[in-house]
Amino acid sequence: MIDAAVARLSQSIAHWSAAIGRRVAIDADILDSRARLQGFAPQGQVSANSSCRLLVARDGWVALNLPRAEDWELMSAWLRCDLPRPGWDDIAAVIADQPAGELVSRAALLGLAAALPGEAGAGALAPKGDVEIGRARCSTPVVLDLSALWAGPLAASIFAQAGAEVVKVESAQRPDPTARRSADFDALLNGMKRRVTLDFGDPAQRARLHKLLDEADIVITSARPRGLASIGLLPALRQSRACGRLWIAITAHGMGRGAGRIGFGDDCA
Repeated sequence: MIDAAVARLSQSIAHWSAAIGRRVAIDADILDSRARLQGFAPQGQVSANSSCRLLVARDGWVALNLPRAEDWELMSAWLRCDLPRPGWDDIAAVIADQPAGELVSRAALLGLAAALPGEAGAGALAPKGDVEIGRARCSTPVVLDLSALWAGPLAASIFAQAGAEVVKVESAQRPDPTARRSADFDALLNGMKRRVTLDFGDPAQRARLHKLLDEADIVITSARPRGLASIGLLPALRQSRACGRLWIAITAHGMGRGAGRIGFGDDCA
């Protein structure tokens, strides 16, 4: 099912990238490149990087991702019991007596990455019909890549391969960790982009970010609305249709209902 969906998506990318400039042929092996270049391997109910696990609740499965130290500090509040230094076995034992839906709802309130299998149906993998390509304000579309890690940067790299000018903007405080983890994977995703590092807390540099935004035809982000609001970009998102700018928001739970929920690739998958 996934292979067929990827094949259809690759065909769609090839068709529409040719409308931008150069035809881009995406090999399905790109889905395996992150694991191959970073040394990940399948581990069954444990994610390749070991931060996410599938656990059995009272009435079903829950995917729980704890990639940050502060996530572990919230375990007692999430599980509603005193677990000063829990391990995965401790968490699994407590989860076994609690309803899956209630666990995921509490996780959303605490900013933890948890999800129920099947929250996104298989149909979400398939392209949704034809896409209308708008006219860029110049012959070469300008893409502002505000995303990090894998999905957003891959989307921006497709635009770069098609001939667009892509500017990747990173936060000085929280740079994209891909380069630190694998220089080869970073080169694959970001090698064709112009990179700019900005301090979003500095008014002058935030003004530079807004100038880059004004010049962009397409903006790609992996930030939730809360994150966009923190750097003053939420109004620009809401005004984009009026000024002819396209936003591509690749987030865990979309930009509508549930937009505030946190999620990472492993628990979403």
